[in-house]
Amino acid sequence: MLDEYYEFRRHLVDALERDLLGPGADDEVITGPPTLKYIVGVLFPRDSDRADQAQDLGEESASDTSADDSGAWDPAVSMSYVRYPCSMGMTMAVDSMAARRITVHVGGARYVPVEQPSGEASRGPDAPEFLGRRAPSSEQDSWRRVPLLAEPIEVDVSSPTPGRSEPVGEGLELFQRVRPADEFGRVSVTVVLINTREPAAFARDADSFFQACLRAEAPGHGAVFVHRTGVDLTIREEDIESDRLLYRDAVSMASGHGTAVDWDSDPADPGRASAVFTCMIPRYELRLADSNTAIDTVPLRMGHLMRAPGLRRLRASLISAASTSSGSRRPAIRCSSCIQSSGTRPHGT
Repeated sequence: MLDEYYEFRRHLVDALERDLLGPGADDEVITGPPTLKYIVGVLFPRDSDRADQAQDLGEESASDTSADDSGAWDPAVSMSYVRYPCSMGMTMAVDSMAARRITVHVGGARYVPVEQPSGEASRGPDAPEFLGRRAPSSEQDSWRRVPLLAEPIEVDVSSPTPGRSEPVGEGLELFQRVRPADEFGRVSVTVVLINTREPAAFARDADSFFQACLRAEAPGHGAVFVHRTGVDLTIREEDIESDRLLYRDAVSMASGHGTAVDWDSDPADPGRASAVFTCMIPRYELRLADSNTAIDTVPLRMGHLMRAPGLRRLRASLISAASTSSGSRRPAIRCSSCIQSSGTRPHGT
């Protein structure tokens, strides 16, 4: 009965994603600067913005006691937090006893100006270089989308790597850092996509990358990605302890840098995943909530609590009500703004 409403909601989110992230088509041609049309998932060229070292002092340095570079500044991660980010990526945990290597797929595109017929200029010689968002569409240049064709990159997780970069395209690099394994064989791996281009002029459009995304998976699509443990605080905080109790069944396979992340959970073991990927526009499926008529709500009423004959009977009635209710797991974040190994865009995993 509610299928048509859920279908409408899915189409609404799809339209929002096409509007903010793009693309409308793989080989689309748009009018006007791409950085004004798409505002999500953009890797700008490097400019004068300075990466703040404080942005990098996160969980990778504070919580990973086995890391060989604890407290070290990682500019590849920090550059995802500046005003015009030129990097994005994720940190994940890999079971090194189940896989020695993982494969990282890189996706994205650039937009290049469309040449006018017969070499004619699109604007007059006295026209300004940058017209702005309010200029008429007839005076704006046209831009054609050119998809990024990058070969998959293998990352060796069997031994620590302080940090190295590998080119994946013209002006695009993949930074990778592999930390030492902990006592359970879990390895923390960071992969960051970096735009190394520098803008040739005021406009950044021709030197930016759009719809940037990363997807990591193991050979054979094995479930080698595992839950990342949280920070072990020395100070006892009641709110933190309460959150840990409430979300004790929630798992976290990865954390994003300048992006959200999602993963393909193993049906046999929710604590493992076969793939981890970035998603600039995450989706959260909120399940329909309804009242359970089998639950006796009388013990929950204030009048009953006030007139309860004794603590023992009151406790028994509350335990009976709690045991009747059936809890449900929180649905995972779903994202369709990332690549699969086949190069297609998933519509929820």
